[in-house]
Amino acid sequence: MNSVNNILDMFPEREMKDKLNDIIIAINELSQKTPVVGFHHSFYVPGWIGFFQLMAVESKMNKFASQPFCRNMNYFEFGDWIINKSKEIADLQKRTASDDQQMTQSQNEAIIRVFKVITALWMNYLPEVSTYHSIKYTENTLISPAGMVYKGLEENLKELGYGQSDDSSNDSKSSVKDEAKGCLYSIAGYILNILLLAAIFGLLGAIFG
Repeated sequence: MNSVNNILDMFPEREMKDKLNDIIIAINELSQKTPVVGFHHSFYVPGWIGFFQLMAVESKMNKFASQPFCRNMNYFEFGDWIINKSKEIADLQKRTASDDQQMTQSQNEAIIRVFKVITALWMNYLPEVSTYHSIKYTENTLISPAGMVYKGLEENLKELGYGQSDDSSNDSKSSVKDEAKGCLYSIAGYILNILLLAAIFGLLGAIFG
């Protein structure tokens, strides 16, 4: 409680106190939630069988994440809420920041710390969902819900000193590499499935032929 009061005491404006306190209350709510895991299979069969396995997992994760999570929002909506709140608070901070540079720096660091904590707790509740790359980010890359939230925080809090990632080149390189691996993996899976089907039909022919 003292650490919370210390953060709020850094901001003299009532509006900022209220907005940050709202985030801190949400942090307390999320900290009491038990993480949910176990959506993924322990082993994915290569090829079309694995494709259907993955579709089932995606459906299960999306269905669970679409249920009420916090403050009448589902899991994905709460991630958007974090992004929107970061912009709201950053804009307010830029308008009301003190002329004391040292104080402003301390306030900026406190704001960033609060958003890092709430994002970490949000991710921790559904780690498999939050880190699953399912959202199209660029033409050649997918990004996870957590990645989208972090990108939003980077954009909204950059003028407050939030660390910026330079991953554009890494994204393109990794995507090409992953696509190549995925292609070889799929080919191997299709071959395996064709052989499996041929063996099944051969066995059925031997039995009923």
